Amino acid sequence: MYFLLPFLSLFFHPIQPFTPNLISPATTNIMMASFDGGTTWRDLSKGLPAEITPFSLELIDDHLYMGERGGLYTSPNQAIPNWKKESSSLAGIRGIYPGKNGKYAVTVQNELFQQQGEAGFWVPLQKNLKDERVNVVHETSDDGLLATSESAIYKTSDHGLSWKHVLTARYINSLIESNHVYVATALDGVWRSTDEGENWTHVLTTPTFTTSITPFQNGFVAVVLGQEFGGILTSNEIYISGDQGASWKSIEIPAELNRVYQVKSVGKFLIACSEEGIFRSADHGKTWQKIHDTPDNRNNFYKIVSSGSSIFALRLDGC
Repeated sequence: MYFLLPFLSLFFHPIQPFTPNLISPATTNIMMASFDGGTTWRDLSKGLPAEITPFSLELIDDHLYMGERGGLYTSPNQAIPNWKKESSSLAGIRGIYPGKNGKYAVTVQNELFQQQGEAGFWVPLQKNLKDERVNVVHETSDDGLLATSESAIYKTSDHGLSWKHVLTARYINSLIESNHVYVATALDGVWRSTDEGENWTHVLTTPTFTTSITPFQNGFVAVVLGQEFGGILTSNEIYISGDQGASWKSIEIPAELNRVYQVKSVGKFLIACSEEGIFRSADHGKTWQKIHDTPDNRNNFYKIVSSGSSIFALRLDGC
């Protein structure tokens, strides 16, 4: 699955200037949260089963949604968690997404569903989709729906009854929108659309996989995997766009971030996850501070979502 890609073997990297740790509380808790931009952290795992295998985390309508092997758990976005399992939940949700008429979910089998009606039943949507293995979905402002697969992006305007092929690219694993600009990450870089996903332009060409992308101020920030030469991996890279994704530039990162796999914009900060833990930058990535250690088991890593100055970090098993 796409979230396993960052877990590649480490290699020696020249030490670069790095700011001292702000705070680094080691933990094995499944869900951690910070409500002050990463300065302090608290455990939000209370109410979850002792044995749980989570796959995804999302914040929709001020509620947290955690997809796991056995179903879907929800809790209000608050300091004291109140986790409840949805009675009609799907098993093995690897991604959950907002929708005007009900949430969308993609399972670990790459099946696409929408939750519909007062009863909240999950209805399959990819029956008429040529490539039925869906990775990511995003609802457009013209009431359409974009769905990515191993080799393409498709769009439907009739709730999945018919699908139109709008882009061909290898393994599109991220798709987001900001100010009516849509960007998608693929094996060959970043693609951009300004017409609700009808047409796409290749705006960042990379030799390796682009793993994640997020809005940041007047543009976006993306993470690109390093290259392999004779079994040796180069450092992962962070790219920033300040013009709504039209152009991009790489930023230098410290050795502790050479295996970075996710970057999020949280208030005035950039928050980055790597194999070394969670880091924070207040100067557009020029310097970084560690704000949370990685779990003791280095096969574990963090998936983060955010709202305002709040950060929610879910510990996932990287196998």
